[in-house]
Amino acid sequence: MTRPALPPPISEQLRLQVLRSHYLLDTPAETAYDDLVRLAAHLCQVPMAVVNLIDERRQWSKATVGLERFESPRDISFCTHVVDSDAPLVVADTHQDARFADNPFVVGQPHLRFYTGLPLRSPLGVTLGTLAVFDRVPRTLTAEQMRLLEALAQQVMAQLELRFERIHHRLTALRLAVVQRFSQMDTWQLYIAENRLLWTEGIYHLTGLTADSFDETLEAFVALAHPGDRDAVTAALVQAVQGQPLDLEHRLVRPDGEVRQVRLQGQSFAGDSAFPPLLVGTLQDLTADKQAQAEQQAQQQELRYAHDTLSFHIDNSPLAVVEWDWAFRVTHWSPHAAALFGWSEAEMRGRHPGDWPFVYADDAPAVEQVMAQLINGEARRNLSRNRNLTRSGAVVHCEWHNSARLDTDGSLISIFSLVLDVTERVQAEQAIAAGLAREQRANQQLQESRALARIGGRLGRLGGWAADIDRNQVYWSEEIFHILEWASDNAPSLENALSLYPPEHRQRVSAAIATCAQNGTPFDLEVELNTATGRRLWARAIGEAERNAEGNIVRVIGALQDISAQKQAESALARFATRLRTTLESMTDAFYLLDDQWRFTYLNSEAERVLQRPPGELIGQVVWEAFPEARQSQLYAEYHAAVDKNQSRHFELYYAPLHEWFDINAYSSTDGLAVYFRVISDRIALEDQLRQAQRLESLGQLTGGVAHDFNNLLTVIVGNADLLAETLAPDSPLRPLAEMISSAAQRGAELTQRLLAFARRQALDPKPVDVNQLITTMTNLLCRTLGAHIEVVRLPADGLWPALADPAQLENALLNLCFNARDAMAQGGELMIETSNVYLDLNYAAQHVEAQAGQYVLITVSDSGVGIAANNLPRVFEPFFTTKETGKGTGLGLSMVYGFAKQSNGHITIYSELGQGTTIRLYLPRYLGAEGDFSEIMAITGTVGGDERILLVEDDDLVRSYVQNQLEQLGYRVTVASSGPAALEIIQQQHEIDLLFTDVVMPGGMSGRELGDAARRLRPNLKILYTSGYSEQAIVHHGRLDPGIKLLSKPYRRADLAQKVRDVLDESVNGQA
Repeated sequence: MTRPALPPPISEQLRLQVLRSHYLLDTPAETAYDDLVRLAAHLCQVPMAVVNLIDERRQWSKATVGLERFESPRDISFCTHVVDSDAPLVVADTHQDARFADNPFVVGQPHLRFYTGLPLRSPLGVTLGTLAVFDRVPRTLTAEQMRLLEALAQQVMAQLELRFERIHHRLTALRLAVVQRFSQMDTWQLYIAENRLLWTEGIYHLTGLTADSFDETLEAFVALAHPGDRDAVTAALVQAVQGQPLDLEHRLVRPDGEVRQVRLQGQSFAGDSAFPPLLVGTLQDLTADKQAQAEQQAQQQELRYAHDTLSFHIDNSPLAVVEWDWAFRVTHWSPHAAALFGWSEAEMRGRHPGDWPFVYADDAPAVEQVMAQLINGEARRNLSRNRNLTRSGAVVHCEWHNSARLDTDGSLISIFSLVLDVTERVQAEQAIAAGLAREQRANQQLQESRALARIGGRLGRLGGWAADIDRNQVYWSEEIFHILEWASDNAPSLENALSLYPPEHRQRVSAAIATCAQNGTPFDLEVELNTATGRRLWARAIGEAERNAEGNIVRVIGALQDISAQKQAESALARFATRLRTTLESMTDAFYLLDDQWRFTYLNSEAERVLQRPPGELIGQVVWEAFPEARQSQLYAEYHAAVDKNQSRHFELYYAPLHEWFDINAYSSTDGLAVYFRVISDRIALEDQLRQAQRLESLGQLTGGVAHDFNNLLTVIVGNADLLAETLAPDSPLRPLAEMISSAAQRGAELTQRLLAFARRQALDPKPVDVNQLITTMTNLLCRTLGAHIEVVRLPADGLWPALADPAQLENALLNLCFNARDAMAQGGELMIETSNVYLDLNYAAQHVEAQAGQYVLITVSDSGVGIAANNLPRVFEPFFTTKETGKGTGLGLSMVYGFAKQSNGHITIYSELGQGTTIRLYLPRYLGAEGDFSEIMAITGTVGGDERILLVEDDDLVRSYVQNQLEQLGYRVTVASSGPAALEIIQQQHEIDLLFTDVVMPGGMSGRELGDAARRLRPNLKILYTSGYSEQAIVHHGRLDPGIKLLSKPYRRADLAQKVRDVLDESVNGQA
């Protein structure tokens, strides 16, 4: 069975209706249109031109030149493209246009190669057809030809409109003739000079006179007028004879005394040689019309009253009123419609369906279908419920009660619509439907449980009954006797049966049975009752009327079911639902439920808080409409995957509108989706900090290893350069070269020390430091170094705690910070150094993974320089990263400060804005012990040697050879070993060793520290000096030297080596611990 075709869209229906109103299709040729197509062919210099009209199935030619008049199916028509697009169509060569290359008019007669068609657009804005020109060869039209062709198209449309007007004028004349014929209007004429009055037969009938009884004079006619109207009739006739128009309603009295209402009309003619002066007119009987008019006035008064009453109720009801004409243009838009949708009547009046802003796009096809039923006459009225849009963009649900108002011939006059906003009802229905669905599932499970129970016996607890009120009798099935624990051999009366119900239920049951027995109303009640033994039950009682063959009610029949178990289950289910809701509300996670239409059915309070919505607002809303940005996010794909694949989904998501990261778990079910989620923005931020810290730690390990190897090389270079400089004469040309080598190597050593500082592998000697005093001591140096264009401002805090730090390294760190600030203020500025006591709490430490809670001395260094771009801030502490120009920075200054802060168990932060300056905060741990001596050890300028025996342990051959040579030149006796085990053998064999000088990091499974510990066990009084490019954990614990440990850091100069060896040899053993 094929489905009926859908009606065309409203715009196409309007076009076809206008086309048919012109009465053009299938009419003979007309010269006016033939002349216009000949002119079109002549102007465009083509052999063929047509005026085509397009209906729903064909193309028909009204006028042609170069072709016979024809019609063709619409689907192969060139002109259809013009009508559908409502725009001109130019095809220069049909063979080159894929739309027309295989068209029958191209491959067959008349073999079209060129086509140009212009729309014939009516004043209503619809296209009825085309003016088209053809040729059998490719061609183009000039701009002038196109302009003239457009003018001709307008002329064709003008001719069509003139023809339309002539036809409708002719129809009007025909209608007027018919009206006159049936309006009971007769004519008369007065020969003025002769005072002779003649009239038609109808007037004799009207006046009740005959030709014999009428004098045929004007006075005789005036005498027929009612005495009360006679003077007016006389005056009007006199004025008419004098040339004034005559039009007067008056009363006329027939000879039988009957009074008739008439209308007297006339016009005088002066006369000429052809006829004498005349007064010609009509006399119309208005009696019936007047009576009808009086009745109509009474009816109109009643209608006005009804209309006013209806208007009052409509204006004071929630209904909006909209009215449309036959073309579906808005003609009335009530104030309630304006309030509901947001557009005023002035904005909406005259709008076509395609310009209705309140139609929801997805519901537009359904709206067109409903309206098409009214237009096509398929329905006089209908009802539709659809979504609409308000001016603010909100979606409202509306019920449209539409009625078609038809003319007497059945044609459509207008459509009247009453609109009711049912948004709240729809939302409530959706919520109720969701609740009912859950209840239905619970009931279904309960019913299945009862069905299984019935298989085992009488657990269904259901029986039938019948009641005869007239006889006061009741009939029970066996199961009801069993349910009510009533002896089956003692049938009760109706009164006894009703007595089983408690008073609060007895009245309901009695009334329901009585009503059903009287008018057949069925009932379905849930009531409590007592069994014969006094046990209380819940029961479901249903009943309906039983009728005889004549339709009379003879008794009430029904069923009774013990539903006590169901009630208990419902109560348990309600308690469970309450516990579940309490559990969900007490959860720390946010939680919500979506049904299978993506609508919210439940949210706990945490979900509403996180989603920033008031309680209850989201219930019934579609999640993608409530949160439209989510449709374009990962959330949309994950939720659909969970539902489509029936699987749980876990993912993390950043939702920009709420500015939060979420951890989300979505679980699919037959009802929709359950979603647990929590805000994890703080965790994400901490993970970012941790990744940055781990990255810097990795860089530190890499740079520390590189620096260690460089120190070994630099030790040899520095030492040999110093030795070479000492052996050369002061005036030797080679001495400057040796000094240059020494200076360059020393700068390399400084660079390596900065790398070690960043890697936190420099050896620190932390002491209590008076930071205010240290900064005061440095101030003069800073002022001279930074230059006069930099103003140094100190803001020392009163009562500043002592800090626990290496003073020398702290000075280096402050110098680095100040030099960086100077470079950022090339044009001058202010450098502020501020101190304070601070406490970093657990909350701060939780948000900054590298910080530990505790008391700190804070040094804040701020400048007013150019600042640092935000994208560079995360990298400023990386080694070799610099924002300065090439050659103006090593990229190690802030790296060294960062390593110093971390190795000192401190913390460092940076804040900067472009054009505003930079602030660096250095947190050093508070010293909590007794303050010690802060005096610096002065460097020894001379080189002192000796003759003691030294055991040198070094795995690097080059370094070992260099150090041995240096020590021997200082007078010492040197024994060498390349590993820890080899050194132990020497210690066991030689007892005259005075000093063990060992590298810390050595291969072979034994470090320098392990060698020292083993040597002390063999020789408790043995003095030990360690050396290393960086300090392993064996020497430096948490960045600090173990008590009593002596360390010479690589690379070192010859003087440093001599001084350190002499100091260790001269110390007592107790000083080494």
